[in-house]
Amino acid sequence: MYNRVAVRNYLLLTIPFLIIFIATGLDFKIIWDEGLHLAGIYQFRDSSFSEFDLRMYPSSTTPLFHIILSIFSKIIGSELWKLRFINLLTGFFTVLIFYRIARNMKNQYPFLNTVLFLFFPYFLVLSSSVMTDILALFFGLLALMFYIENNSTRNMLFGSIFSTLAVLTRQFWLFLPAGMILYYILTYKNNHKKLKEIFLFFIPIIVFIPFVLYWGGMTPPALKENDFYVATNFNQLNQIGYFLLFLGFYFFPYVLTVSLSFKSKFKYIYLTLPIIFIIFYNIINECNGTTCQIMHFSNYLYPFLFFILLFISLTIIIAYLSKNEFNLKLMLFILSYLGVIILTPYISERYLMVFVPFLILALFDKIERRVWVYYLWILIMVVFSTIYFISKIY
Repeated sequence: MYNRVAVRNYLLLTIPFLIIFIATGLDFKIIWDEGLHLAGIYQFRDSSFSEFDLRMYPSSTTPLFHIILSIFSKIIGSELWKLRFINLLTGFFTVLIFYRIARNMKNQYPFLNTVLFLFFPYFLVLSSSVMTDILALFFGLLALMFYIENNSTRNMLFGSIFSTLAVLTRQFWLFLPAGMILYYILTYKNNHKKLKEIFLFFIPIIVFIPFVLYWGGMTPPALKENDFYVATNFNQLNQIGYFLLFLGFYFFPYVLTVSLSFKSKFKYIYLTLPIIFIIFYNIINECNGTTCQIMHFSNYLYPFLFFILLFISLTIIIAYLSKNEFNLKLMLFILSYLGVIILTPYISERYLMVFVPFLILALFDKIERRVWVYYLWILIMVVFSTIYFISKIY
């Protein structure tokens, strides 16, 4: 019975991808940075091994995505729809991996959680375009599946291998091994086996170091102006404020579907609310994404909405930290990503999509009350994602 349900769910998850392929043929205008990524793919495709230059392809990301797509372009052709189809398949398998992780973690509603992940507004658009985000997410979730299953040496090794592939696709996935290093440091109790295994988490970092030395930085010299760098101005901290805005907007059902319990020591976090509001009040002028567009419909309502979303995000943080089943690994992954994303000069909501699978697994592992709120929110996200997809490609 369980297997039949799983197979049925797998088949249901294919429907959005089939609809996209049949309805659009993946033949629509170039969006976001597709032009740059296509140029990088074609450059690798047309280069001989002796001309294979990892410094001069026109992208600010690590090269694995471009190399893999260049290989496919030689096999099946370089038409745009074919390259998009490869990414669409990757998105489909990414969803299946997330569903398996949710089941392995014994989430109460693994299929519903997967649907929420699938219909996060940016996921289907990125899966239908030649962008690096989905392949990196594919490798990252494979790494996560091994990292959280158990702490055996085998799982840690496979987790680090897939984490390395994620880093070679997008640099900021360094947060994954960084989170595991933090976890082992915090839980180390004279366990020499843990001390031996912690070196496995340095594999992705060690593999990335030659790129930094070869490039003279975190990105290829061809697009040096887009380099990732240590923040030298106060505006970089807006990434934290933007995360709080993102958390409060997309995950507010959490405060309605769990029985809130606040430990007294965590309540003091609310004292920071006025300070956070003052510091990040102007974030709307520097960020881009669906949250900001929705809030920006009224300059008069914006301060009130911004304050409410900050309050909700702090409530989510306090309530989650107060739960007995607090998952240290997932929280450290989130904190590590915040630390890495501050190093980038970009502020874009789609970069925060990396948070979504971690937040869904952490927050919606159990619905304690008002299940209808979760159903309603998923329905809203399905509609929202569909509208966003149509508006983006047309």
